[in-house]
Amino acid sequence: MRGRSSGGELYSESLTIMPIVLTLVSMALSIAVFAVVMIVMDISMTSMIPFILLILVLSLLPALLKINIRLTHESLFIRMFKGRTIPLRDIASVEVEDYSALKDYGGWGYRVGKKGVGYIAAGAEKGMRINLKDGKSFLVSTKNPLEFESAIKLVLRTNQDKAQL
Repeated sequence: MRGRSSGGELYSESLTIMPIVLTLVSMALSIAVFAVVMIVMDISMTSMIPFILLILVLSLLPALLKINIRLTHESLFIRMFKGRTIPLRDIASVEVEDYSALKDYGGWGYRVGKKGVGYIAAGAEKGMRINLKDGKSFLVSTKNPLEFESAIKLVLRTNQDKAQL
């Protein structure tokens, strides 16, 4: 979902954290490891069922999680596990940035990597670097970098103009 909405949102986007293919591969590998452990340790299948179900659920979880971005006239809201609201008055600048989920952040989700903090989603090769006035910054994945950038820069300029009046 993106674009304008009736709730005062200037921009919104919802991104999947992990690709379903990678999720299925990790699930298959996990089950294979359990099968090998069962054979080597001579463990019955029935005693392993709870562990196999746990692995299946934990493997599917990243494919179901999303990063939600919402921009209003007053704040930028980012939600993954819990929400983070950044008042626009706390944002110094924003810029579109290329990144590699694996090289720069070590994967998908809420990550701390060599480029700092990131809310990293699958399938997005660009992100919005949010630089805060307190010197901190973080990256948010986006599949619509130009639209996100123009929306946030417009509202930052508008708020700055209002503050000067």
